[in-house]
Formats: sequence, C-alpha cells, structure tokens
Amino acid sequence: MRYYCRKKSSCYDAMYSSFSACLMLATSSAMFFATTLTALFENIARIVETHASIVDRFYGTGKMVRVIQRLQGECDRQGGIILDSLWDDRHIQRKLAETKSYAFNFLVQSFLPNPPAPTQVRTAVDGRFRTNSPSPLANGTDETIDSKAIDTLLNEIAVILARWNLYVKFLAINCQV
Repeated sequence: MRYYCRKKSSCYDAMYSSFSACLMLATSSAMFFATTLTALFENIARIVETHASIVDRFYGTGKMVRVIQRLQGECDRQGGIILDSLWDDRHIQRKLAETKSYAFNFLVQSFLPNPPAPTQVRTAVDGRFRTNSPSPLANGTDETIDSKAIDTLLNEIAVILARWNLYVKFLAINCQV
C-alpha cells in the first residue's frame, strides 16, 4: 500500500511542476483555478473508483479507507498550493480590503433625512448629464470597485465550492464500510 501511495504522490509532484510551468500563461482565464481543482478532484475520484475493487481483493475489505486517507492528504497538499496561487494571483486580500473600506457614498446619501440637491454628472460614455448619480469624491478621484472583477472572482469561488461539495459526497459514499 505504501508503494501505491508513493507512486501517486510522485505522480502529483509531476503534475504540480507542470502546473507551475503553465501557471503564468493560463491564470488569465476566468476559471483557471476552478478547472485545475476540478481536475485534481476528478483524478482522485477516478483513482478511488478504479482501484477500490483491487485494493479490497488484495488487501482486504475496508482497506480502501486507508488509501483514501493517504490520497486525501496529497489532495490537501496540492489543493492548498492551488488555492494559495488563487489567493495571490487574483489579489483577493486587496479586493477584500477595498470592499471593506469602500465608503458607499451614494448609498449613504440616499438614507439621509435631507438628501443633498440632485447632482448632475457627465457620463464618460455619451457625454450626457445624469441626475442623482454617484458623484466623484471631493478630491476628484472616483473610488469605485470593479464589480465585474468581483463577480468573476465570486463565480470562480462558487464553482470551486460546488465541485468540492461533489467530491466530498463522493468520498463519503466510498468510505462507507
């Protein structure tokens, strides 16, 4: 059993080195990290599914749980590397700090008892004036958060969590003795 787990560990080390090599090229894809984690989960699920009968036959009933534990340790290591790369590459810490510190001036002004007089702001797209639009800050800079980037990041994280949920359910079913 040790031979089998070592063999799989070396296989994942090779996978990580190829992952590191193409990381710089492919991280611009919106779902790169979700796809990479999905591939990791699918590989482990495939190993568990195809080798369960062999392990049970040659090592005894219930020994597959030990193999799954060892594989899960490797999955945790590789998944941690992928998630750390996601955290760094997508600048999640910075985006969280920006979102936490955002003033939401327009929203706050809408709850005031005496709202300020309507402002007219010239839009950058067509040059027309809009009334009651969020106005730039007093110092002239517009402190907005890129909502499309946040939406893309949240979608990627949601896909990761959905795939992890399926993977955990699969392991729970296969670990029943």
